[in-house]
Amino acid sequence: VAPMTSAPQLSTAMMATAGAARAEQKPQIGDGQTANAAEVAIPAKREPGGVVHYPMEIGRYWVYNYHERDSDVVTQVERSIVRQEGRENASDLFFFADGTIAYVEDSKIYEMGTNGGVNIIPVQLDASGAPVRYRSQGLQIEKWVAQGDTAIVIGGHRFERCLEVVTRFRPDESDAAAVSYSSFYAPGIGLVGRQQWPADASGSLAVTLSEYGTRQPPSTADGQP
Repeated sequence: VAPMTSAPQLSTAMMATAGAARAEQKPQIGDGQTANAAEVAIPAKREPGGVVHYPMEIGRYWVYNYHERDSDVVTQVERSIVRQEGRENASDLFFFADGTIAYVEDSKIYEMGTNGGVNIIPVQLDASGAPVRYRSQGLQIEKWVAQGDTAIVIGGHRFERCLEVVTRFRPDESDAAAVSYSSFYAPGIGLVGRQQWPADASGSLAVTLSEYGTRQPPSTADGQP
């Protein structure tokens, strides 16, 4: 079994860069997501990064519907990538409008939230079957790829060849029962849905993708910002 480790921390320089990138910090929802995107200057477009099940490039955006458990309440959240920064001998950093910073390392996506929280997403089946285990914000967290080629139907659309990543967590030094959910990542798109376990009475997904795409960065021609 893989050892439990503390979640990686951003260096001082990276935190300073993150602060400069944030125009406004807003309350977070879920995995570092916010209900309203902050406005951030966008430089010239770079080549896409990330991995096939979590593609990252400037202008990428995803709009999600968060369905409150056993309720009709739905909250819409948009995530978008507004800046990309290269690093020497390391993968690029991607800055989201909500202040989240993400990068790829060892077949995992690392997301650093503005509140110091870390989300590690394995995006490749581990032959050993060992989960990714880490601590973040008083939680013991385990994640693993349960299926490497599954399908999920959302809003009448069938997403094929998805990764199913299972997350299980519980508070540190607590006998509380663990909470689990499955996240589904579609190739070329990213997260498309999330199912809490056990499912609610309706059996509906807790999070569903409603819109996604790539927006063109603002023109910088003729000296215009």
